[in-house]
Formats: sequence, C-alpha cells, structure tokens
Amino acid sequence: MMTEKTIMSDRNWFVHHRQDWIAETIRIFGFINREHIELKFGISTPQASMDLRHYQNEHPGEIKYNKSAKRYEASALSSQHHLSPPRNMMDGLAKAVQGPSETREPTARSPQDRAETPISPSERETP
Repeated sequence: MMTEKTIMSDRNWFVHHRQDWIAETIRIFGFINREHIELKFGISTPQASMDLRHYQNEHPGEIKYNKSAKRYEASALSSQHHLSPPRNMMDGLAKAVQGPSETREPTARSPQDRAETPISPSERETP
C-alpha cells in the first residue's frame, strides 16, 4: 500500500531525475527549452517551466534565457566547466563500447575464415 511518504519520495525521485537530465542536456548541447522536457518526460508546459525555474534556483548563473531563440542557454560560467564530459564517464563509455578484450567471445566467422579454419564439432550445425 502506498503511503503519503512513499508518494512524496517517488515524486522527489522524478523531480531529481528531470533536474539531472536538464543539467546533462545543457552540458552536452549548450541549451534546452520547455518543449524538450515536455517531450522527454510527457509533462505539461507549466511543469516544465517549474522544472527550469527550480534548476535556475539550484544552479544560479549557469543558464540564461535567450528571448530571440526562446530557449535557455548555458552561460559563460556554466560552459567553462561543462564543455567536456567527465573523464570517468568517457572511460566507462569506452569500456562499454569495446568490452573486455580478453573475455570477448569470437563473433561469427567470415566465409573466408571458415574455409581456412577447421570447424570444431561444437560449431557444426545439426539438421
């Protein structure tokens, strides 16, 4: 059974998750607008506005609204320390893409490889 405390805890998780996503989007792209948040999370325009106001209050000076582009953009202060992803994120991404080389299983062999390499009994197809 959901209690009021559980509901508030869940709500706080969603707010925190959206705040993290806003920060990441600004860091990667340098800008964000309400529509981005609405589409990503399926929330209303007023809720997206509240999320952006909350982000501005929690991170003063990091984003500013560009009226002509109708979007929030990273300020000079923000862009100085958010231009590149953290080193540990890049290391993790590289490992995920490459995988551990010594434990990687061989992938499907090309026809040329099959002609040159004998097939073991476990690799033979059975009808």
